[in-house]
Amino acid sequence: MKRSIIAYRYLLFVIALLFIGVGVAFITGSLLGTTPTSCIPYVMSLNMEVTMGQCVLLFNAILIMIQLAILPKKDIIENKVSLLMQIPSSLILAAVIDAVMTLLAIFTLDVYISKFILLIMGCVVLSLGICIEIISDTTMVSGEYTVKIIADRYNKRFSDVKILFDVVLVIIAIISSLLFSQTVNGVGEGTVIAALITGPLVKVFMARTQIVCNRVM
Repeated sequence: MKRSIIAYRYLLFVIALLFIGVGVAFITGSLLGTTPTSCIPYVMSLNMEVTMGQCVLLFNAILIMIQLAILPKKDIIENKVSLLMQIPSSLILAAVIDAVMTLLAIFTLDVYISKFILLIMGCVVLSLGICIEIISDTTMVSGEYTVKIIADRYNKRFSDVKILFDVVLVIIAIISSLLFSQTVNGVGEGTVIAALITGPLVKVFMARTQIVCNRVM
């Protein structure tokens, strides 16, 4: 593959990270919950003196360690580039989330409809980011990559593992919130909505996003 094509694909992945970071920040900033993958970092940020981006960085580091524990040694060597790419990608994602959430903190969302609109906007932007990530065909954000590794390692369908993975993360987030503050914070109807509509939105946007990316290539 030509170096220019490789460089373009990684540029696409960086753009995908920007979209994903903005999408996650919008969904979280709606105050209706956050994405299943971001539930644990969000709960941590609500109960500790750290930003959500910092918690995302820590959470992704834990996911990378889980990946290394699951993968056989030969697969680690074969996929070392994709595995290592998660480090800079996590840094970019964390920085984008913190930057956007800092901007969103300026605004006060008192009316439910305004929160709901921001939630839907976040789901749309997140879905576009996932489309671009898939088209880049380079690597994935740590949450999705963990699901892929588990699915490949145990010969399971990605969609089935993704559902179970998300459910487990949400349960852990709820339990953690109850332990920290004796109430459920960070998980709400927005979490359910994001989980239900992001996949269908990806299917809707995928073809058109592919066309745009191919024209630029």
